[in-house]
Amino acid sequence: MELGFTVFPVKENKILLSGKFGYGISKDFKKLLEENPQVRTIVFDSPGGYEYQARNISSIIKKRGLNTYVPEYCVSACTSAFLGGKKRQMSSKALLGFHQGKPSFNKSKFSEEEIKDKLYDTIKFYKQNGIDKEFVKRFHRTPPEEMWYPRDEELLKQGIVTEIIDE
Repeated sequence: MELGFTVFPVKENKILLSGKFGYGISKDFKKLLEENPQVRTIVFDSPGGYEYQARNISSIIKKRGLNTYVPEYCVSACTSAFLGGKKRQMSSKALLGFHQGKPSFNKSKFSEEEIKDKLYDTIKFYKQNGIDKEFVKRFHRTPPEEMWYPRDEELLKQGIVTEIIDE
């Protein structure tokens, strides 16, 4: 399933990104924003996908000063895209999940050197978004086939989320 877009009515000023972050999705996302300049908030519902696409989307969101929101579910690469938000909000019912990235489809495992490089790259990305490296080290210990769901208090403390909305 590829990432799908839903543009809410103009008064809502929102775009919903639902599904996986697939190839070329960041280009489609940028185009959609150009066609809908009224958009102020990006809503996520995603199991993740390609990290580089998520980071591209994060960068686009950040450059435009948009907000991000998770009503239910944003895990894996989705959390990287979510970090681009000026205000990063989630529902009190939502789950944000983190883990170490997966190797490309033609490899079954990362080498020790690749793991170190990935950790360094991830720390750098998160630091650019105001997140402490200790948080990254913590979720980087979670294998790709598992998921770590930090408590709401931790997400707020670390600045991953700026506000939790009771719904």
